[in-house]
Amino acid sequence: MTNGKTDMMSQVKEPNEDNATSSLIEPNTSITTTEAEERVVDAVLGTPLAPERRIEENQPNISSSSHNEPQVYVDNIIFGATANSLCEEFAKLMGSEFEMSTMGELNFFLGLQVKQSLKGISICQQKYIRELLKRFDMEASKVIDTPIATATRLDMDETGAPMNQTMYKGIIGSLLYLTSSRPVIVFSVGLCARFQSNPKEFHLKDAKRILRYLKGTQDLVLYYPSGDSFNLIGYVDVDYAGYLVDKKSTSGIAHFLGSCLMSWGTRKQNSVALSTVEAEYIAAASCCA
Repeated sequence: MTNGKTDMMSQVKEPNEDNATSSLIEPNTSITTTEAEERVVDAVLGTPLAPERRIEENQPNISSSSHNEPQVYVDNIIFGATANSLCEEFAKLMGSEFEMSTMGELNFFLGLQVKQSLKGISICQQKYIRELLKRFDMEASKVIDTPIATATRLDMDETGAPMNQTMYKGIIGSLLYLTSSRPVIVFSVGLCARFQSNPKEFHLKDAKRILRYLKGTQDLVLYYPSGDSFNLIGYVDVDYAGYLVDKKSTSGIAHFLGSCLMSWGTRKQNSVALSTVEAEYIAAASCCA
C-alpha cells in the first residue's frame, strides 16, 4: 500500500453459469491474461468460496431455473495497491466478473478506523475503546500508565471471591478484538484470558487495569509510512515461568517489515523450560517457524 491507497467493495455476487470460469490452475506455471484474471478472482474469494464456485461449474445437470442453485455473497472486500491506477484496474476487473459496488477509499472497517495520506496509513480503534469503557462502566476510572504491573503473577486464586463469569468473559472477548490494533496489551489480555472458567476478584482487577490503561492511551495508532524498506526483522522475548498454575513460560513475538509492525502475539510454551536460556531458545524457534 506504499504511495497508493486502499479501497473497499461491497455486495459481491457469485456469477451465473454463463460467465463462470475455471480456476483450477497449477502454481508456478505460465498463464494467459484470462487465466491471470481467474486467479485474481479466486484469490479474492478465498479458500472457502472458491470450491463452491467450482462445484457449481462442474454440475451441468442443474437447471438454470432451479431455485436451489447455490449463490454466494461477500459483503466487503478490501484491496490496496501501490498506485491508484492499479486499484482502478482491479475494481474494473472485479466489476466485469461480479455484481458489485465500489464504496471508495477505506476509512472504517469492523471497528478499525483507517486514515490514509501521502505520508502513510494509520490504524486505530479509538471509537471502539470509548464504547468499551462505556459498556463496562469505566468512563470515570483513573488512568494508568501500563496495562499490567511488572510483578504480576496470576494464579487460580482458590480462596478469592468469585466474580460474574459472563461479565468477565465479555471484557476478555472485547479486549481480544482490540489486540488487532493494540499490540502492547496482547500479553496482559492473554494472561487474563486463561482464567475465564473461574474468574476471581484478583483477575477482574487486572482485566479492568487494562481498560484503565486504554482510557489514557486512546489516541495511539499503528502507523505505516510510505516508501519504507522491506527488511523483515523479528523480535522475541519470554516471561520465564510466569504462569504460576503450571510454571510454563510465555513467548512474545513481533515481526517488522522495515519500520512497520506486521504481526505480533504471545503464546504459552508447550513444555516447562528448566532455565531462562531454554525458554529463550524456544521463543526464538517459534519466531522463525
